[in-house]
Amino acid sequence: WARRFTVFLNATQLKLKGDRQADFSGFIKESRSWGVTFARNPLTVMAKWNWRGEQRNAALPATYGPNAFNFTAPRTQLDLNLDYQFARRMSLFVNARNVFDARNVLLRYGSETAAYAKVYQSADYGAQLSAGIKGSF
Repeated sequence: WARRFTVFLNATQLKLKGDRQADFSGFIKESRSWGVTFARNPLTVMAKWNWRGEQRNAALPATYGPNAFNFTAPRTQLDLNLDYQFARRMSLFVNARNVFDARNVLLRYGSETAAYAKVYQSADYGAQLSAGIKGSF
């Protein structure tokens, strides 16, 4: 029964070092991806999770305190894919991205920022759905 399942796991951890002029804004130091696929013709179902750690973005002016930056908070999102092959070269697909609507949270803080004051913006974008027919000719 297990031959119909495929499992994957990927992890990345970066150690970013450089002199004072080095700009590592936008890099994500830690990320993890994992998932499972079930395939039994004519149906393929895939669940993929992605966790991204805190992302440091642009530096803030000195009025925010020393070493203050914009950040994107960590989040985990689930994507689901369904593929149904109804002909030799044609299949129907349905994809759902960010199924549980993981919130996108932007932070602004430095070493002197109180915990309650770190959140700058929070947004829900909803799940993104797509469906269609694909074929190879």
